[in-house]
Amino acid sequence: MYLPPALLAQVKDAVYQERTTYADLLIEAFEAVDDNQIAKEFTPETTLTSSGMPRRAPRKRGEAGIQIQLRLDGLQVAWLDEKVTEFDAPSRSALVSAVFKLHIQAGPTGGE
Repeated sequence: MYLPPALLAQVKDAVYQERTTYADLLIEAFEAVDDNQIAKEFTPETTLTSSGMPRRAPRKRGEAGIQIQLRLDGLQVAWLDEKVTEFDAPSRSALVSAVFKLHIQAGPTGGE
């Protein structure tokens, strides 16, 4: 997976603070983030012209980033691929980045 540098720094910090792994943090993030929030990340925003005709909305793309290794098993990768299709994400990396970003923006869960 590829994460933008600023997000990667936040993810690394969360992994360190929670004494967990990237994969476990991703599972936690998917549990904490609502599907509607994820869907909004990949829904193109259509703008109207003065005539009222909508402009073509550009499809959101993944950002260039730094590679991390998520240790996922085959079932987890298959599940992630289904989510990429469900949310029409451009890639696994784009989906993982969006979920990590939403989870980190939400702040600490107060677990333990």
